[in-house]
Amino acid sequence: MPRLIFQRAALPALLLMAACSEETIEAPEMEQPETAGFVGISELGGEAPLGAWATEGGDCTAPDFRISDDGGERPAVEAEFNGWDRTGRLRSADSVIRFVDPTKNLPIALEDGGLRVFPPPDGLAVLGSRNLFEEGVLFRKCAEAAD
Repeated sequence: MPRLIFQRAALPALLLMAACSEETIEAPEMEQPETAGFVGISELGGEAPLGAWATEGGDCTAPDFRISDDGGERPAVEAEFNGWDRTGRLRSADSVIRFVDPTKNLPIALEDGGLRVFPPPDGLAVLGSRNLFEEGVLFRKCAEAAD
């Protein structure tokens, strides 16, 4: 008798499994950050976006990062990156901010008077006080007096 009960209970489960296997469930595609309509940093004509940068409503007396000409080959980007004070380099030709040790490249683009910074391709990051998610974060240049 127990065998008969098992067979009756197993039959609906087998039918359910068969019904599920007929349909293919596809995982949704991950959206990539759109860069259409943005101007790459390399299109500034060689001019680097020097100065202090903060998000809209942020504090320009304590900006999220600064871009400066320190006499190096590329402009320096001074920021708290993933919890550590770091100096990266603005690579205009590649439109990225590059930090080393460990190496992280943050894609960037100009947009409506601001600089949008995207997370590195291998995950999320924190730049200044802002989490960088898929769509990136738009930073605005602070006034010269705040620099």
